[in-house]
Amino acid sequence: MTGGPLDPRAVRLHHAPGEGRFGDPSPIVWDDRHHVFFQNSPRPDDFGAMRWAHVVSDDLLRWHTLPDAIAPDPQGPDAYGCWTGCVIRANDRFHAFYTGIGGPDGQRQTVCHAMSDDLTSWRKDPANPILRPVAPFATHHGAAWRDPQVRALPSGGFEMVLTADAADAPPALRGCVARFVSADLRHWGDGRLLYRPGDVHRCECPEVVAVDGRHALLYSDYGVQVRIAPSPVGPWTTPSAPRLDDFRYYAAKTAAFGERRLVYGFVFDRHVPDAPLALPHDGSPWTWGGVMAFPRELTPAPDGGIGIRPARELDRLRQERAGLVAAPRVVAGDWSTAGDDLGGAVAAGGPDLAVALLGHLDTQAELELTAHWGPSGTLGVLLRVDGDLSRGYRLDFDRVRCDLTLRRLLPHANPASPILQRLELPADLPDAMTLRLLLDGSLLEAFIADRVAFSGRLYDPAPDPWWGLATRGSVRVSGVRAWRLALPAPST
Repeated sequence: MTGGPLDPRAVRLHHAPGEGRFGDPSPIVWDDRHHVFFQNSPRPDDFGAMRWAHVVSDDLLRWHTLPDAIAPDPQGPDAYGCWTGCVIRANDRFHAFYTGIGGPDGQRQTVCHAMSDDLTSWRKDPANPILRPVAPFATHHGAAWRDPQVRALPSGGFEMVLTADAADAPPALRGCVARFVSADLRHWGDGRLLYRPGDVHRCECPEVVAVDGRHALLYSDYGVQVRIAPSPVGPWTTPSAPRLDDFRYYAAKTAAFGERRLVYGFVFDRHVPDAPLALPHDGSPWTWGGVMAFPRELTPAPDGGIGIRPARELDRLRQERAGLVAAPRVVAGDWSTAGDDLGGAVAAGGPDLAVALLGHLDTQAELELTAHWGPSGTLGVLLRVDGDLSRGYRLDFDRVRCDLTLRRLLPHANPASPILQRLELPADLPDAMTLRLLLDGSLLEAFIADRVAFSGRLYDPAPDPWWGLATRGSVRVSGVRAWRLALPAPST
């Protein structure tokens, strides 16, 4: 957890390592326990010291730190870092495939292998590296050859996909995904090109997953991208929701849990350069790494694509209901309500902007509501605002532009930009759209109609924080509920 005991920005329900930051997760479920290996360095921005840290959970709520799994060997092909990869179970043991960095500044990338009988003690393969860059991909010392993801094939054998560079493209356009197959996890045949967008620098942390009979390729570039195909080798097409989340959610990897497909990623943090102990603000630069996002679940989407929603286990964080005011505190426009406890409709009074404050929220809280759209309109969810709207945030959903923006209420108060983050939304969202917003200190995770998510940071806490709604046009809201979030009592 981060922050001091009185810091309202402190992230308390998400896992954050005791030192360094949380990056690129590699999850596996075994004996109903959730293991997540992740990128961590004792010096946050020293990628040459990157290692595999390890946490485990029995309930997806509490995470316990185990000893580091894999660390650089000064004499090995991973002397300058053990970067991202995966863990699978095969041949009665566990196998980790990871990126070995053999030179400074991320150079000489190769695929390395380690084995374990218990997921705790690991021994590296003396044959490392097991796969070096090969044609038709770029093979020079600075070429990308990382993030191996291995899975067993239904027909037998194994598939590996990894981040590579096209050999014949300029740097800004060379990102691609390579694919190899093996019968024994040691000898990998000729590689082939699995996917190349043609317009990106990298396709990081790729993974091919099956969700409800459809195949999805996940990779991280500007956010976690999704491509869909009728078979696990393509051809890949872009669904109406081409990203699972905003750019600040990254490096997503999945793990099977029964019939479910859980997905893990990290949410970036901001920092103050050259002042590691200084508190970040909304204008501070983003840094690599942060905290582990709440576990999520992939679902089939109605357009044939992939949707995302919070893991159902997160419902156990809901404690008592948060109080809502008996009647909206109208700041602008006209409002009407129907039903008790705002469970019925909340409506604005026409095409002009209407703003109402509805209650107070703890720093760890959840909001749930359903937005009902007409032909046009915008809905703003006000978060961490003062009673006079002199500070705070607004999460805006625009029906016409099909986008979501996170902005400060007073633009001049932010030293960087009036709009902090923006996410394009799919045009085929339903007219009745359920929103879930989970707040944990500075961290916001929003889920829209079980289709897409939005992760962001709110660093400016109001002394007396309210939440509310701002509407314009043909939109009304129903089913408004709020909870205080906290870890439940441990199961006995």
